[in-house]
Amino acid sequence: GGIMTMEDITFLEKWHPPLYLLCKPDADSFEVLKKELEDKCWSLLRVWLKFLDRKRDMRVNWEDWCATLPKLQGSSSGSSSIAITEKQLAMIWRTLDEDCSGWIALREFDPESSAVLEKAKRWLDRHHGGMVSKGLLA
Repeated sequence: GGIMTMEDITFLEKWHPPLYLLCKPDADSFEVLKKELEDKCWSLLRVWLKFLDRKRDMRVNWEDWCATLPKLQGSSSGSSSIAITEKQLAMIWRTLDEDCSGWIALREFDPESSAVLEKAKRWLDRHHGGMVSKGLLA
């Protein structure tokens, strides 16, 4: 029924929740990060495609986010370097992952690029039957 026992909650003693579940969103830090990423990599879409969404499934999980952003810190091409703490990383993630699913999509990371790509896909679907059917995507 609706009664909880100690056995029902003993997993909490061993569970280590991801840091983002313990943080509040920080939209201001995300705006700073976006600016630094754009300065470093020219566009958020390029960051998404080249560094974050390496599997090309249009979504990124928390683990990939944590593995990628520190690498961008060390790959400075010039004098600018992205400096971000683990807690800031989690707070920015929480800003993007509003439902705490552990995943973000391009539309959450870069809504403008997502809208352009969605529009292009609809046009290709309507006029050419999609990208795959005409060999535009290999």
